[in-house]
Order: sequence, then C-alpha cells, then structure tokens
Amino acid sequence: MANLIAGTILGLGLIIGSISLDVFLARWDDQRPHGPEDKIAKYVLLTMIGVIPPAIGIALLYWMKRLGSHRVTVHENGFSYVYAGSTEICLWTELEKIQEMFIDEELTVLKIPGGTIKKTDRFFVLRRHDGKEFRFTINSIDSIPRLAKCLEDARDRFEIPWERSYPLR
Repeated sequence: MANLIAGTILGLGLIIGSISLDVFLARWDDQRPHGPEDKIAKYVLLTMIGVIPPAIGIALLYWMKRLGSHRVTVHENGFSYVYAGSTEICLWTELEKIQEMFIDEELTVLKIPGGTIKKTDRFFVLRRHDGKEFRFTINSIDSIPRLAKCLEDARDRFEIPWERSYPLR
C-alpha cells in the first residue's frame, strides 16, 4: 500500500509540477533582446518540460492503478487471481511447481562504512501445467508471509514441487 501511495504522489507531482514549471517559464518575460535561435530553444525546452514529465507521470499513475487492482483469494482447492480486470482461477492440482525467490537489496544511506540498509525480499512464481505463471511480489500482495503459509499448506496437501532460489553472494 505504501508503494501505491508513493507512486501516486510521485505521478501527480510529475504532472502538476512540470505543467506548473512550463506555464511559469512560458509566461516569464526576459527583457533581453532575443534572436530566432533563442526563441526556438525556449520553445523546444517548453515542449520537453510540458510533454516528457507529464507522460511519465501518467504512465506511473496507470501502473499504480494496475498494481492496485491485484487481488488474490486463497481457497481450499486453489486460488483466484484478479489483475487488470480479468480473473484467473487456478486449482492446486493444476500447479506444476512453486518457485520461491529471494532478492538482496542494498540502500546506501550514508557514504561511510556500514551506512547501508540491507534487506532480502522474497517473491513467488507459481507455474501451471499449461505454462501460465503467476507472480506474487511485495508490490502485488499485502502479506507475503501469509501467502507463503497458504502455499506451504497446499504444497504439503497436494505434493506440489517447491524450488527455492537464493541470490548469488
């Protein structure tokens, strides 16, 4: 949820901020005499500021809308997955394997030794016998540990192969 809110704020900020800057620069009247190349440069800059960041903001808002539409409901015999307006039903017996993958992330906070935050995220890829894959990450599921518990129960009941992939260190 925090990622959705942050992405929405960033997308709106890109749209509103760049359009505001574009209007400000368009209305700003420099008193120096300008030649034709100065006017061309100004219009190229205004076009770039007025088109590129708002387009990125709109794409980001669209992506946040799609991420917000993820819904997974786990049932006794399988799960339903809602994404981008379509619903997929998958029975546990249809699963070929469950892959649990781990990714190491490192965020540098300070440029000193030990000034980094290290974190390991995990996500799941469920593969059906027909080749269809379902990806569940921290961006698409509220609680990865709760999903992991449900998947472990299904693995034990229906003998679904489980693979774990760890990052190279």
